[in-house]
Amino acid sequence: TNGLFQLGEEALETVHESMMNSLRAFDHQVKNKLKSDITILHHELNQYGSPYFDNESTTKVGDFTIPKMMLGDDWIGANTSLVDGITEDTGATATVFQLVDNKLLRISTSVKKKNGERATGTFIASDSPVYQTIMRGETYLGKAFVVDDWYLTAYAPLYGSGKKIVGAMYVGITMLNTEIRTLINDTKMGPGYFYVYGEKGEFLVHPSLDAATSIYELPGI
Repeated sequence: TNGLFQLGEEALETVHESMMNSLRAFDHQVKNKLKSDITILHHELNQYGSPYFDNESTTKVGDFTIPKMMLGDDWIGANTSLVDGITEDTGATATVFQLVDNKLLRISTSVKKKNGERATGTFIASDSPVYQTIMRGETYLGKAFVVDDWYLTAYAPLYGSGKKIVGAMYVGITMLNTEIRTLINDTKMGPGYFYVYGEKGEFLVHPSLDAATSIYELPGI
């Protein structure tokens, strides 16, 4: 009995470690891809020259009234084809931010809210590690909460004339995307299975439970 119990424990540890190795490999692969994707977005923006402000023309984005940040002859906020093109070509969501009152305001984005609307008008606050990294003139690469979900992301500063930071660029992919969910759901341990829960105990991936149920509320936990 002890021998079989030990074999079972070792099998579970092996399968679990294999899953973690697969997730680490995916994380490494996605980070490298996002470095490439942010470069593509940067290249697309550079085709129009440096962004500049039309201080005689303002517009309302969310709760903010802002000067229009222009690329060429067009206001960036009206050019959804740019961010949508990045998403279509790379599979990553894309955003252009404008620096407004110590916030990074989304003025053009392919990120959607849960209701299906574009997440323009939402912003990254100044206490965010993403904001602080951008304002140091550095690229942020890693996990970030984007609107209403966790993403693996790349953010880079957007410069205007005189090398002044006027905003930021972003590309990202949801952490629990279709590929990851398929890997987790399809990996079995006999009758057993993997599941994922969040910091508050809510189930994020499970064959029968969802985020309305907390692991801490289940009997015997």
